[in-house]
Amino acid sequence: FRGLVYQVVAALLVVAAGWYLVHNTLLNMRVRGIQSGFDFLQQPAGFAISESLWEFDSAETYAKAFLVGLSNTLRVAVGFADDVGTVVTAAEEAVDAGAALVVVKIRPGWSVEPVRAVMDACPGVGIAADANGSFGLGDVAEIKDLDHLRLDFIEQPASPDDLPTSADLARLLTTPIALDEAVSSPSELACALAVGAGSVLTLKPARLGGIQRTIEAAARARAASWRLHVGGMLESGVGRAVARLLAARADVPGPGMVGPTS
Repeated sequence: FRGLVYQVVAALLVVAAGWYLVHNTLLNMRVRGIQSGFDFLQQPAGFAISESLWEFDSAETYAKAFLVGLSNTLRVAVGFADDVGTVVTAAEEAVDAGAALVVVKIRPGWSVEPVRAVMDACPGVGIAADANGSFGLGDVAEIKDLDHLRLDFIEQPASPDDLPTSADLARLLTTPIALDEAVSSPSELACALAVGAGSVLTLKPARLGGIQRTIEAAARARAASWRLHVGGMLESGVGRAVARLLAARADVPGPGMVGPTS
């Protein structure tokens, strides 16, 4: 019974704290003339979206911006769902825009076909694959088939928290293994280097804790003879600008995977 009383008291304290925070926030916003609610959805967004199914410019509303963002997300999802034509079109558009490296998203059962199609459609540029940790030792036969295509690298084939499997794949394949999600701190990089979990490090300032920590990680990886390239995340133009500055450094050779800043 005493435990139940403690739980009820704790729940009441959480509710009271939540009410105080919300009440205090709304009160201060009202004093400062700051409006709350969803009226802002009808205001001009003030920014453009360069790629969308519908025309969109900075004079359009936030509401339409959300719809455009949703449609872009759905389009990407459909393109990943066994649609080779969509993947090839996206790759060709990237090359036409000046990309020197095309990275194809893969998963078990969806790897060799889209990668080969992109290689055929985009000769003369680097081609890599990103598995986002979806492969395991049970997918060795498919990974070996992918290995025969001589890609620039295969990014994060094994789960980020499974460095031993990454190390096994690195020894098994001739294609370099790149680590992305598996390395987000100096200690994780040290573990990856110690077990030989790859030979390429994807540098993402947003994941590694900022530009200085990323530069330090790059130096440590290069000292171990790992290759480097810069990648981007779901981030603002400011975040991508930082990644582009990093990619331009002389000590970070090779094409990056950073999109435009707008």
